[in-house]
Amino acid sequence: MSNEQSLPGTHNNPFTELPARGTINGDKDQVFNNSNQIDLSLHDSQNVLNRVIKELCDLYNEETMKEHYFDSIIYSIERHMTNQQQKPEEIIKLLLNNQSNPFIQTNSIIQNILAYCYQRGIWIKKDNYKAFIHYQKSAEMGNSIGIANLGFCYQYGIGVENEVHKAFICYQKSADMNDPHGIEFLGACYRDGIGLKKIPIRHYFIIENQQKWVMLRG
Repeated sequence: MSNEQSLPGTHNNPFTELPARGTINGDKDQVFNNSNQIDLSLHDSQNVLNRVIKELCDLYNEETMKEHYFDSIIYSIERHMTNQQQKPEEIIKLLLNNQSNPFIQTNSIIQNILAYCYQRGIWIKKDNYKAFIHYQKSAEMGNSIGIANLGFCYQYGIGVENEVHKAFICYQKSADMNDPHGIEFLGACYRDGIGLKKIPIRHYFIIENQQKWVMLRG
């Protein structure tokens, strides 16, 4: 089982860095400064936790609305925490210490962020199995990119046994939700024969006004 694969990403190379899409809170241009610093000593305060969750989701959505991917999201979070004179490690620890909180359990974006941190070893010890579990939680909530992420874990054996057919099924589900990355990964499966018989194709994309995805066979 391989643990060293990179996550998928850009449209030019779908298997270099994992993309992300926002699904909560919309995008919002915000300017943060030291007056907004969160007192993490109040870690048992639901208001503090809610604020952390909202800010992370806002940052996540701002980046994904610009079609930026997880490296950009992580950079945005780190920059935001620096402006607040906080350490990202403390924020991740706060989330992990409150995993039983329903506001974390039911937030697919937070699950994606935690999964990525575990998978890459960012602000927390690398653990591919825990990365898989958090991607799975996000996917179970119906997050289209979480489903694609889960497929990537199955394809490359990240925290789970390699099962390319399950990867194909995940990509297909994501594509059926009109997620452009799910469509891209599904197209790569058809092109390269991943989880099914290889089918020559020239292109695959979304027809946005019809909310359909199509593949042009070669």
